[in-house]
Amino acid sequence: MIVIAIIFGAMLSASLIFGGLVGFSCASVWLGRRADPFCMANHRAWIGAPGFAIVILSAPSGAPALFAINVLPIGLGERLISHDTLTVTTSLSPRQQVGLALGALGAVQATSAGIAIALGRGMLRDVLSGAVGPQSSALVYSVIHPPEIVPPLLQSRQALRIAANQGGMLVR
Repeated sequence: MIVIAIIFGAMLSASLIFGGLVGFSCASVWLGRRADPFCMANHRAWIGAPGFAIVILSAPSGAPALFAINVLPIGLGERLISHDTLTVTTSLSPRQQVGLALGALGAVQATSAGIAIALGRGMLRDVLSGAVGPQSSALVYSVIHPPEIVPPLLQSRQALRIAANQGGMLVR
């Protein structure tokens, strides 16, 4: 049983990493073709959000393969947002302050991830597990993951508005 859990965990990691590599590759190609990074934010939201939704639905249905397969679009969307956020940050900052902007971006991302993990996957999971019992982890994660779906979709609308207001592509 332990061997199966290790293999499944490795498959999840590989799926997430492969999705991330595909996301970085796609972002590089699209930006190389002068795609608007604000519009790319829209793509990542509509790729990653359904992945989270299917992961939520896979637990009650008892389909671990469905769970594992849909980690790939989560990784893909995550890397797309990383790449386009980096591009937007460097494009909007003054040339002499690009390093400072990148440092600030890294600090914001690390702080946000830490807070999200502490609140969502730490405290909220522990409180819900204590309330409904450890046997119902599917219920616990069906409460924790939906808040991870809504913000990217709202951000994608905002990114499209910004792109429209700026007249499209960011060019230095």
